[in-house]
Amino acid sequence: MKCYKFPIAIRGVAVLLFLISIVVTIEHLLTLSASPMKQIIPGFIWIEPLLTVVILTDSFLSLLIVATYKFVIDEDSISLIRIWSKRKVLITEIKGYHHGASYLQVLLHSDKKNMSIPNYLANSHEIFRWLGSNFKKL
Repeated sequence: MKCYKFPIAIRGVAVLLFLISIVVTIEHLLTLSASPMKQIIPGFIWIEPLLTVVILTDSFLSLLIVATYKFVIDEDSISLIRIWSKRKVLITEIKGYHHGASYLQVLLHSDKKNMSIPNYLANSHEIFRWLGSNFKKL
């Protein structure tokens, strides 16, 4: 079994952005009462905290997506594991592959949806080499 994840640099950037968003959220909440915009625009007092929560939520979800995303090659199957889903395809169901600019597309024999694997996973050249040695490029 071989597992491929995002490179450590991408995971580090996701952690850094999440930490920055926490600091910005705290700073916004502490300075909310002193905001000059609440005097200019009626109701602005609700917009700023809402935007802050949206940014914090988005950065947290990005962190989860980067932390949980994996592509796994087993002896009889390949799997794509994401934050809310896991997709497993048997090797016998693979018809071939297509190499795009930013994705490797695994094409399947059946009526199932093709599997897309991003090129920016760590050691994605190994995935490309494995697909090239076992399946034909379509």
